[in-house]
Amino acid sequence: MKQNISGRKSEKSLLENISQAGEPVFLALYGRRRVGKTFLIREYFGNSKNYFELTGQKDVSLSCQLDNFAVAFNKSFSKQNPINTPKSWNAALKLLIKKLEKRKGKKILFFDELPWLASRKSNFISALDYFWNSWASKKNDVILIVCGSAASWMINRIINAKGGLHNRITHRIRLLPFTLIETQVFLKNLKINLNIKQILEIYIALGGVPHYLKQLKRGKSAVENINKICFTKDGILFNEFNNLYSALFEFYENHIKIIKTLSKKNKGLTRNELLRLTGIESGGGVSGILDELEESGFIASYLPFDHKSNDKLFRLVD
Repeated sequence: MKQNISGRKSEKSLLENISQAGEPVFLALYGRRRVGKTFLIREYFGNSKNYFELTGQKDVSLSCQLDNFAVAFNKSFSKQNPINTPKSWNAALKLLIKKLEKRKGKKILFFDELPWLASRKSNFISALDYFWNSWASKKNDVILIVCGSAASWMINRIINAKGGLHNRITHRIRLLPFTLIETQVFLKNLKINLNIKQILEIYIALGGVPHYLKQLKRGKSAVENINKICFTKDGILFNEFNNLYSALFEFYENHIKIIKTLSKKNKGLTRNELLRLTGIESGGGVSGILDELEESGFIASYLPFDHKSNDKLFRLVD
C-alpha cells in the first residue's frame, strides 16, 4: 500500500521506475537499523502476486536459515503442496527458478538482512551470484532486492563486489532517517500534534528514525515522551545503544569506543587523536571501522579549510 509510505519521495520514485522497467533489476538497499528499509519494500511490493520475501536470522545454523526459506517459499507459492527444506542455497534458489518460470507478471524477490543469510561457509553469495548471472539477469520481469543494515558489508560484498557479482547491481538506495520536515509530516500522519518547538526537541533526542518515532504517545508532551522512551527501564531506547552496535558489527567493541570518544568532542577528532584517546592500535583496522560508522550514518567526516588530508575530522552526527 504505497499511500502508507510517509516521505521517501525519491525512493518511491525510484521504486516506481524499476517496477515499470522492461529489464531485470538488481537493487541493493541499505541503511541503519530501524530506519524503515523492510517497511518500504513490504508496503510498496508486498501485495504483488509474485512477491517472495526471506529474512536472515542472526547467529543461527545454515539448516535453520534453509528451514526459514522453505517456510517462506511455501507461504508465497506452495501452500497446497509444500516443499521440504532444501539442502543448500543452490538447491533453494533452483526451486525458486522452477516455480517462477511458471508464473506470469513481475517477480519481486526480497532478501532481507542479507549479511545474516550470507554467514561464513553458507555459500549464499556464490549461490546468489549463480542465480543472478545464469537466470535472473536474463529475465525482464525479475526484480531482485537485497537489503542489509550493515552498510559497509553491503557496499564491500555486494555493491563493490569483486567476484561474480562485480558490477551487477543496477540500482541502489541508501535509506536515511527522516529530515526534520519529514519527521513533522510523519508525526502528523500518526495524529501526534506537537508544536514546532516540541517536534524539534523530539528530533534532537530521537532523530528521524521511524521506529523510534512510532513509540511516541498522543497527548503527552515532548519531555514526557523522551523520558518514557529513553530513561525508563521498559523504554525502547534504554538499552538500544549496545544492542544496535552488536547487531550491526561483528566486532563492535572498538566501534563503541570511537562513538563514546567522539561524543565528548563537539568539533570532532582526527584519526590520530582517536587512536590516542581510545587506545586502539594503528593496525587495529580503525580506518575500516571509521568507514563502517560513516556509511551507517553514525559519524561524518570533513576537512577543515586549508588543512591536509590527514587532518580530516570525524564528528558524531547520530
